[in-house]
Amino acid sequence: MTTHNSKFKGKAKPRWLFEEVEGSKTEGIFKSHGHYGFIEGTDLFVRGENINTALNKDKVEYVVIKNTGFVEEGKSRFEAKILSVLERYKTSYVGEVIYCGKDQSFILLDSERLKRVASFTPETDDYKIGEKVIIQLTSFDLENLQGKVIKRIGHKSDPNMEIISILEDYGVKTSFPEEVIEEVQNVNLDIERHESHPARKDFRDIRLVTIDPSDSKDFDDAIAVYKKGDNYLLYVAISDVWSYLKDARNTDVEARRRGTSIYFLDSVIPMLPEKLSNNYCSLMPHQDRCAIVFSIEIDGKGKVLWDTMDVNPGIIHSKRRFTYGEVNEFFDGENQLEREDLEVRESLTLGLELYKMLENNRINRGYIAMEFPELKMKMSPSGEITEIYPYIRKHAQIMIENFMILANEGIARLLSEKNIPGIYRVHENPDVTKILFFVEEARKLSFEIEDTNFEKITQKTISSWFRNTSSHENMDLIYLLLLRSLQKAKYSINNAGHFGLNLKHYLHFTSPIRRYPDTMVHKMLWNYLFEKNEIPKNGGDPIYCDLHDIAKDSSHAEVQSNEISKEIKNCKIIQFMNKKVDSTFKAKVVFPAKSGAYVQLEDYYVEGFVKSRVPLILGSNVLVKPIHNSKEFKLLKVL
Repeated sequence: MTTHNSKFKGKAKPRWLFEEVEGSKTEGIFKSHGHYGFIEGTDLFVRGENINTALNKDKVEYVVIKNTGFVEEGKSRFEAKILSVLERYKTSYVGEVIYCGKDQSFILLDSERLKRVASFTPETDDYKIGEKVIIQLTSFDLENLQGKVIKRIGHKSDPNMEIISILEDYGVKTSFPEEVIEEVQNVNLDIERHESHPARKDFRDIRLVTIDPSDSKDFDDAIAVYKKGDNYLLYVAISDVWSYLKDARNTDVEARRRGTSIYFLDSVIPMLPEKLSNNYCSLMPHQDRCAIVFSIEIDGKGKVLWDTMDVNPGIIHSKRRFTYGEVNEFFDGENQLEREDLEVRESLTLGLELYKMLENNRINRGYIAMEFPELKMKMSPSGEITEIYPYIRKHAQIMIENFMILANEGIARLLSEKNIPGIYRVHENPDVTKILFFVEEARKLSFEIEDTNFEKITQKTISSWFRNTSSHENMDLIYLLLLRSLQKAKYSINNAGHFGLNLKHYLHFTSPIRRYPDTMVHKMLWNYLFEKNEIPKNGGDPIYCDLHDIAKDSSHAEVQSNEISKEIKNCKIIQFMNKKVDSTFKAKVVFPAKSGAYVQLEDYYVEGFVKSRVPLILGSNVLVKPIHNSKEFKLLKVL
């Protein structure tokens, strides 16, 4: 057996004529696609021979190179050549043992972004083909990756091994440190102690209810709506997590490290220990709980009366735990909720009236209500998918969303007006090149867009494109194209506004059980509004540096959480489609590529890649067949 990975090498790639662009040396993040990649935030392509030793998400130093030879039509002459790796994103990877030798064994790394083989010297002779391990890389020659096995996870035959491997690859800890467990054991609910705080008010008479998915175990928020003369009076009560975290230092540190709860399939890895997330901090029905209560009046035309806004810590007593399904049945007239108190039913009815006005006003000011199906799965007790179906939000979900957005905007306004430090939810204006790409692709689908100054595009202009177009046959695809053209929202200490919502002030306040930035907003409210500590000078206090780091880390945690959820979902989808390899499916082209296209199955909303020698047109229909153990489909026919 050779001691080099040469037996796994691909064919040599052709070389083009390149010259370095003077003064173009800079830094960036490398995004790997196996044996090629890109520089993040640019369209600079990195050929295999120009990758150097970079792995996915490594911080690199690169230079721009110009192709002075032949360039395919539509392709850029400019590419990137990586000079060095400045900082490794990670050095430990999960992989599968594919060859066991006495002196050298080989692992195929799990990451689709790498598609590489690494070697290691086994310390024992009991490694098995198919065993999953974690390897710590020590040599980064991409054709001869080497390392040391630091953990043996199990065998791929374990039905849960794919999920375990993904969590291990991301370094996710499913249990809490011992010091956190011990600390939480000593935390008491102690409502009497909390209610004695001079700033806390009694809201137990307010007819608050929670409305959540049927499988929810932690209840962050509760709502109530009243009529006050001609106005509507909205209450949004949010779990007062900080009142329990402030005296639990180890738990707070661990929550900060996690940044967010991770949701996948029907499971969750919580940010907070269960005693807090599902009990003391959860707004459970018929139980006294600590909350921060936001209230505001809205007039009969849906205008928010900001001068009536009030925010206070309090004690609440939720009257009922509703599911979205129950409330939607009530709104649709299918369930009269006759056993519920009249005041609770009245609150729900007023909530429906209020949300419709708020939603209409949001759309009029430029908000785009992009409603398209979300992929949901039903799981068997053994963890297998039994059904894939589209999940479509209805009135109850959209009502809660509107009320939460209003509360988030209100708290952002409050912090901004009083110069209280905070973490904002920022959504920057879109890049003009991506908007132009969207316009070009949408027009190919016969979606009418008038010419305008795309360099100074506003949300209201984009919103105007979508008026009276809900019946367009490719509406879901057009929404998907628009989402891909917009920036990703992130956390920041700078209040830069939210393009997608068309709001000047926005943050996350309403989910402190599962998002750490929300918890920090609560901390700022307690420190500087409720307890009236001196507000630090803008930028001149260590709190700003701390919040900056939290915002950056939380943005990263959110991205990672989404990646984990997507990878686990894809694994389960592949298992599901493996049972249908003999079936054919109608699909729609959602993203054409050089060697084929990404398509979406009509029946399941599952996406996958099909290879094709002929160009596949965006929005066209094709007939495909699943490929065993792959995210790809076999193209049978263009319809």
